[in-house]
Amino acid sequence: MSQQELESVAQAMVAKGKGILAADESMGTIKNRFDSIKIESNENNRRAYREMLFTTKGLEEAVSGVILFDETLRTAASDGTQFSQVLSKKGIMPGIKVDKGPVAIPSFPGESVTEGLDGLRARVVIDQLDFADFPQSGYRLEGQAFVGGRSGDFSGNFQRLEAQGSWVKSLGVHTLNLYTRIAVADLGNSTGPGRYTLGGFHQLSGYQSGQLEGNDLFLLRLGWYMRLSQTPTLTRGFFIGGTLEAGNVWANRQAARLADLRSGASVYLGADTGIGPLYLGLTYAPRGSLGLALFIGRP
Repeated sequence: MSQQELESVAQAMVAKGKGILAADESMGTIKNRFDSIKIESNENNRRAYREMLFTTKGLEEAVSGVILFDETLRTAASDGTQFSQVLSKKGIMPGIKVDKGPVAIPSFPGESVTEGLDGLRARVVIDQLDFADFPQSGYRLEGQAFVGGRSGDFSGNFQRLEAQGSWVKSLGVHTLNLYTRIAVADLGNSTGPGRYTLGGFHQLSGYQSGQLEGNDLFLLRLGWYMRLSQTPTLTRGFFIGGTLEAGNVWANRQAARLADLRSGASVYLGADTGIGPLYLGLTYAPRGSLGLALFIGRP
């Protein structure tokens, strides 16, 4: 960045009558805030909360820049637009928090220190789906690699490789959606908690959200849905559908076995609304349980 560009950014950030919004709550901070109002701190609820903030009418009249948390920078709004782009379109400058938040200091109860994150991320996305929610055709591929080191309680070098993809094909009024996700985390010498979780609606239905945790993940989901003929007001349509799912998480790759795969299934009634997809369905897993799910957002 040239000095002229740097001066332009600085002047925009201190524009008269405007301030900077700190929306960089760490995982622990946002969980405490959600707990106080009895809302689960999951990815969809965090996305909905931040989308509510960033799409507020007239926000650009009082805010010149927004500090984002790492997760938020990589998250998209319900229409598929990255939050950083949502802000940029309003003339608001997005920024990134450069630490992971406070962690407890071992052997010193009540004391904490800021945990840093140093590393390099590479990400590629190829999106050819016709719709972000309940697509009728196309495919989407996403890959991400992260190499870095952590300081604080869970110090050490680590690597993460993540890939997911969807392939969608419609035959008349019926649509098939094949989705897979693979994730591998090498935490090096770190003894921190597992990086990935499975469980919840369409993330191994029939298990509780985040019930399964580990450093290596595999998920395969075959979905079918059909759009109902009548299109109600304020939605793109109602859908009926179901899924068959298989997957698991493991502590390490050496422990991964196909025989360990768990299965789950769901049937549902869905709607593509202005605030995102809405699902009401039944979930079941042979090694999990039978449940009723009401879900807002992308599973």
